Amino acid sequence: MDYIELRARTLALFFRLADVQGRFFDGFEGVTRAEAHAVHSMYLLKSLGFCPSCRPGEIAAKLRISPSAFSQMLKGIEAKGFIERTRSSEDCRAVRIELTEAGVALGAEVDRRIAAVFSAVIDQVGEEPLKESALLFDRALDVVETSILGGEEPAEGGERP
Repeated sequence: MDYIELRARTLALFFRLADVQGRFFDGFEGVTRAEAHAVHSMYLLKSLGFCPSCRPGEIAAKLRISPSAFSQMLKGIEAKGFIERTRSSEDCRAVRIELTEAGVALGAEVDRRIAAVFSAVIDQVGEEPLKESALLFDRALDVVETSILGGEEPAEGGERP
């Protein structure tokens, strides 16, 4: 495989991964992909201890979406009974987001779906090849993130430096 083919194959894998990742959130009755993703993300943030206060702006930042877009999404999720907003007793301007029983159930169901798929991947591909692939993928993503977030411009026409 030459450089151009390798570049095309790697880019195709990145896009394929993004598409597959989104499909974990499909198929829940009455819930959009974005809503299921948001509820699952809140479920993970809360259960892993990354979001103790769960303020909307804090969650939006962790999900890398704008606070206004997240606020619009929250309206739909709240209307469907997956979250409750509560005002802080210390500061009436501060709002906290809590998952309802239905929200916890949806988050857990998405989590079970993801865990089942990854268990199948480990069983069929093997633990050692996946560890090696994860290390390589992690290194590749570090380079991509550094290039994008670090302000470095890609070489002219995407050519190899």
